[in-house]
Amino acid sequence: MFLAYASRQGHALLDCALSVPQAWTNDRERCERAGIPEKQPFATKPQLARQILQRAFDAKVPAAWVTGDSVYGDDRRLRVWLEERAQAYVLAVSGKVYVWRGWRQHQVKTVLATLPPDGWTRLSAGAGTKGLR
Repeated sequence: MFLAYASRQGHALLDCALSVPQAWTNDRERCERAGIPEKQPFATKPQLARQILQRAFDAKVPAAWVTGDSVYGDDRRLRVWLEERAQAYVLAVSGKVYVWRGWRQHQVKTVLATLPPDGWTRLSAGAGTKGLR
């Protein structure tokens, strides 16, 4: 996994972490053959993201906001940690996540099902390798 910094001037990779499946971290012989350090404990991708972000925050890397896909957005602990830091973020969430609407919690997929099709406006994030994003 990588931490990238993006601005109007361009982007740069700042940090990285190796995401190792738990089956591997439980198999020390396999880790040794793969060159994975003995002290490499299992960590989920959101846990690794928090470690990487903490290092960036400790280094005083200025960040207006943090972004990531639903692998990270579905992890409530990561979202709460960012909120406790008063760190703005845009993390995608899957339909299984619960959000507040009014005074009740609803699954995202339930909320989306109630919205009219013409209530959406498609915006492009720019050109990508496969066309508009």
